[in-house]
Amino acid sequence: MSGRLEVVCGPVGSGKSKEIERIVSTLKHVHVPFLVFKPEFKHSSDIGEHVIKSSVDKKGVDFMLHIAEKFPDTETIIIDGANFYTSDIIDAVEKWVKANRVICVGLDTDFSGKPFATMAMLMAMADDVTKLKGICAVCKKPATKSQLVEIDEKAPDEIIEFSAFYEPRCRKCHKVPQYKPSEKLRWIMDR
Repeated sequence: MSGRLEVVCGPVGSGKSKEIERIVSTLKHVHVPFLVFKPEFKHSSDIGEHVIKSSVDKKGVDFMLHIAEKFPDTETIIIDGANFYTSDIIDAVEKWVKANRVICVGLDTDFSGKPFATMAMLMAMADDVTKLKGICAVCKKPATKSQLVEIDEKAPDEIIEFSAFYEPRCRKCHKVPQYKPSEKLRWIMDR
């Protein structure tokens, strides 16, 4: 089987998780063996028992490589939240794509509209890129940006991933927040 890299990206609320569900449903229907990886902290909808959660650092990527080796008949590998992984995911994708269909799904830009480095690399390497759009929460036009609308700086460390709230915005309605977050929240913005 020849490999292929597909990237599905867009802002929050653009249907990326629904697209994963659609792909997984199709793969199940035609009995194609697959794996789905996602960051252990990502709280979007799960695809049931088929999701393998990992950390987003080199250790997590090594774990993903190890799991994939245990299932040599896997034809499709899906990486949800690809924007959160370190650049180590690029090496894993390059290894997998030699013989597998690899689908990387994630945000293409951060809250300020800057590209996530990992996603930019994956998009450049991809055979196909699908850019989804949401509906702007302000004017209801097509949205291509993720607007950071609130941060609760009092959130405990264990629920920090729930302390930033985003909504889809069009280019005109998107505003970059002008404040300096606490160190505790810095990781949300630096990804």
